[in-house]
Amino acid sequence: MTYKELLCSVTFEEVEPHIVSMYPEHKDIIGWFKLHYDMLRLMEPKHHDDSNGDVCKITMEDWEDGTGLHLDAYPMEGDWWEHSLTKEIVLDANVHATNAEIAACCLWHTSFYGFVEGQKMDWLRGDYKPKAMELKKMILRHGGYVPSIRELLPSKRQELIEKAKKDVGYGNKRANRTKRKRLFRHVFMEKYYERMVAIGNFITKVLPALSIEVNYLTISQLCNLFHSGTFASVTIQSYADKTTDASSYLTDLITRYDMLPQADNVIIYLAAGHPWNKPPLVNTNEDLLLTALRDKVITSEEIEGSVDIVFDYKPDLGNQIEITVVAMVISM
Repeated sequence: MTYKELLCSVTFEEVEPHIVSMYPEHKDIIGWFKLHYDMLRLMEPKHHDDSNGDVCKITMEDWEDGTGLHLDAYPMEGDWWEHSLTKEIVLDANVHATNAEIAACCLWHTSFYGFVEGQKMDWLRGDYKPKAMELKKMILRHGGYVPSIRELLPSKRQELIEKAKKDVGYGNKRANRTKRKRLFRHVFMEKYYERMVAIGNFITKVLPALSIEVNYLTISQLCNLFHSGTFASVTIQSYADKTTDASSYLTDLITRYDMLPQADNVIIYLAAGHPWNKPPLVNTNEDLLLTALRDKVITSEEIEGSVDIVFDYKPDLGNQIEITVVAMVISM
């Protein structure tokens, strides 16, 4: 049985409790395992000659942490997902586990570097400056503005200072003062560039959609995100099969699992494989999705916040839908 055949032999409802029991530290991100499972089931297996092998061995391993033996799947991590799907699942003689338990173990391993396409980049750490400068040029070309570090709100600048001090261990008197100051400056600027990249990625992603008639946000309004007190962004694409409506798929997913940031001011980016025309702008299922999103991300009914929606047309999505939710606190 291949990994793809294993996943097709079980439902996620059967697998979910085993992920929670085997990896309790991940109980709050089960929704991402659901996405990973659905993505792999829709993916076509494809062999890669430079892979880590064509067989995945399921064994019982002692993690040497006093918790006893645990299921292990090797090798899975690091291979292309489409190749992992081709791997033959081979059980050691002492393994007595159900398909659901084995699937839970394999899903943990194949999601080690990211749950869906695009997330693998999140594991890259280091120099944010080149990417930040690239995004800045693009934003300026479209009439936007990116504030310098001196133009940030004092509260945000102080927050970056405190984070940099914590990372550097600024209170360590034994460290050379000159080196410590140089390192602090480097880490401080990286914090600034990291924030620029996070916000700049969203702005440049949304830029093409601003020309769509139904959208009202401007590049200047989007650039106000740089002055927000806090900023959080989550992107989710549907992986609905041919029998399931993509909007309904996402509505069920975000209702069942906590996957979205929350605030009193949010921007919802909704991309589909069809153009947005009036009237009606959205169909019934899309309207239910937007309602579910608002209910999930707005934190308080007492505080008057805002929900802005940006619609985008991406033909390559086909019947799928992609959402990005940006939650922010507006600083005064």
